[in-house]
Amino acid sequence: MFKSGLKIGILFLGAFSCLVLLQTEAITETAKPSEALVIALRAPTSEMPQLVKCPGSENEKRIKKGVLSLSVPEDTPICFRVDQVNTVLYTVEITVKEEKAKAETSKSPDFSKVLDLIGKAIGIFSSKSVSFTPNETVHTLTTHALTNLERKIKAIGELNRKLDKLLHQSEMPQFYEGGAEKVNEAFATIQKEAERLTRESLDLPENTPGTSQAICDTAAEAIENVHSVFRQLEIDPLLFCLPKDLSETSNEIVIAVLTTARKLQGIQTAKWTHIDTETRFLKDQIKYTCVFTPKAENANLKRITRVVTVTGYPTGLIIRFTQGVFLSKADKTYFLSPAAMNGTAPRKIMAEDAKLHVAPSGGALVHVFYSKLSIIGIAPALTTGLGLDSAKDFQAVLGGSILFNANENRTLALTAGGIVRNKEVLGSSYSEGDTFVGETLPTQKVPQVGWFAAITFNFDSLFGTGGSKQ
Repeated sequence: MFKSGLKIGILFLGAFSCLVLLQTEAITETAKPSEALVIALRAPTSEMPQLVKCPGSENEKRIKKGVLSLSVPEDTPICFRVDQVNTVLYTVEITVKEEKAKAETSKSPDFSKVLDLIGKAIGIFSSKSVSFTPNETVHTLTTHALTNLERKIKAIGELNRKLDKLLHQSEMPQFYEGGAEKVNEAFATIQKEAERLTRESLDLPENTPGTSQAICDTAAEAIENVHSVFRQLEIDPLLFCLPKDLSETSNEIVIAVLTTARKLQGIQTAKWTHIDTETRFLKDQIKYTCVFTPKAENANLKRITRVVTVTGYPTGLIIRFTQGVFLSKADKTYFLSPAAMNGTAPRKIMAEDAKLHVAPSGGALVHVFYSKLSIIGIAPALTTGLGLDSAKDFQAVLGGSILFNANENRTLALTAGGIVRNKEVLGSSYSEGDTFVGETLPTQKVPQVGWFAAITFNFDSLFGTGGSKQ
């Protein structure tokens, strides 16, 4: 009675396994969380970039420096960003494909050329031999206005140089020493120092904010003063080399001023963070390719690419499929005793017991286990499946397995349990030792319950064809 019930149970589970084998995705109990998991690539342009889970929160967890991959449960919504990156020096591009961005470069303004232009104007209008300067007062007024403009432009040029030096502090290894809080303070210091340098360079009062607008206002006022003096002297048409205001964006002086103002504005508005444009639900794997392209030509800067890989692992009830070899006890081999010399005597039915012999067969198994029972990738599992023996007869199995590397695609399973297979037995009217007349033994196949062991694995993993999706 027990064997009959076991047969029915194993056959039922074997049939069920056929249906399950048609499925291509594991069953999980994972519920989609209401909020996305934030993952940040921190200090990507430093020598030791780092991944951080839940950055800036009380649950912040830092991955080992230099390791740009991590695993989280499947179906987790992922929000990816880059932080502690100098977004004034670099253009940040985040893609989910391996793409090579073209380097973005912008020429730094040539302040020496601009100052040389103003210096020539000072030389012309300060010369007493020039016929259109009728008296000493005219020489003084024109020279003073032009000299004041030269001084202001020179100060803006010096500020531009100091801002560059300030920004490049983030390219030094020691900038990223200490914890995340200290590095964030260092980035905030860049903004505070930029404002202080602006006030200092432009001789602004302490209570005046050192903004990009202050740079434009300083330059615009100096330019207007020159034109005002020359208009009073009725020689304004001679100032063809100077812009009337900052709207003449093709003029070298205006280019130099606006470039510095934009640089300061970039520093003051920088968040030092770049966020991916969408939240992505993790299935198998997401690969983020982060390209940091220098904005300005500089021998000390180079294009940097960081690839972050987020791999999903299933949780809850998990199904794994493996294929391989089944081993079960071999059947008895029946044969007839040797024929008599005269060929007329009956022959005896004999059998060779196969106690130490095993019969191999091939098949596929379905393993069901619970993720929380997995320890360092090793997990117990309930197993069922189907096999095919050398006679092309189907076998159904039910048992238990130990899975190795259970949470990944490359799984090895050691299995033992019961098997229902066709066994060749003598016809119902015959027994071992009976006499038999004829040449062909009367045998038949009947389902029998036995024990089996199996070593199976994932074929895709063996041949390297089961890669992760992007």
